[in-house]
Amino acid sequence: FPSHDKTKQLPVPAEGGIIKEDWIQRIPYKSITPGVIFQSIDTAFTAKEKNDTSAISTWGVFEEGIVLIDTWSGRLEMPQLLEKIKEKALEFKPVEVVIEAKANGLSIIHYLQQDYNFYPTVVEYNPGNLSKSDRAHKAAPFFHHGRVFMWEPCLHAEQLIAQLKIFPAGKVRDLADCAIQAAIHAEATYTFNNAPIPEYISGKRQSALDYIGQIQDDIYSEN
Repeated sequence: FPSHDKTKQLPVPAEGGIIKEDWIQRIPYKSITPGVIFQSIDTAFTAKEKNDTSAISTWGVFEEGIVLIDTWSGRLEMPQLLEKIKEKALEFKPVEVVIEAKANGLSIIHYLQQDYNFYPTVVEYNPGNLSKSDRAHKAAPFFHHGRVFMWEPCLHAEQLIAQLKIFPAGKVRDLADCAIQAAIHAEATYTFNNAPIPEYISGKRQSALDYIGQIQDDIYSEN
């Protein structure tokens, strides 16, 4: 699939934002076979240009992390958005769809849960009081440890990366919201190969030696 040309017009800072571009692993199209597929959905209910877009991202889970398989983004009224969600579920057959349980997402969740022909499990993601920035910081270690992969080429993939690089800034953030929600869900739900010693602690980079020293200090303080 071709990448979206409009990404070249986005004001992406050279050093990026909370999540860095080089944390995302690019791999050839269909170079791995995911064991599980899930979808992360960001919802909006209007077709008007001035309002937010909705987005559906499809992710495969494998032993190293999650890989972006497909994205869709657009402005649809609620009935059409529900049909698009069902269409994407039929196309990729995810085991679950993850939707934020706030505002517009609550109505989407309700309708899908009442639809007995909709087979994926509907997962309600509740971010609590976390802001968009807080969620990005929560997802950042998962990205930083190389757990997020992307098939090349993939429709809208470059647009997603451009949104992530300036997140939470930018007028359009739907694809970035999907990716961050997917990372948080995957880390909480699935088991992956052992990661290297984390270097991203509480939003800050640390060396491996500093991290080991911190763990030792915690053990001694408990004793």
